[in-house]
Amino acid sequence: MNKRALALAFFVIGAGLIGWWATTVRTYFTLTKIPHEVVSKDDFGDEVKKIEWQEKFAPGLLDVILPADGACSVIGVGLLLLDARSRKKNKVG
Repeated sequence: MNKRALALAFFVIGAGLIGWWATTVRTYFTLTKIPHEVVSKDDFGDEVKKIEWQEKFAPGLLDVILPADGACSVIGVGLLLLDARSRKKNKVG
């Protein structure tokens, strides 16, 4: 696998992380518990809404997803620069 294809793979992984976060999690900071609204009826027949916390890991945008996406982008750009450098060196020589 050449450097250009590997750089493209890193860019796709980074874009996939952002896309996955945008379609599923959508929290800015990492959560370990998610609020879940439960509707029940009390003794008089009235509906009572209560929030229960469920154990679930949800990675946040600012502290998990963006740093990972940034690392993928930096690695991808670095690989593209190394590929361009080696192509230029091969052309001259």
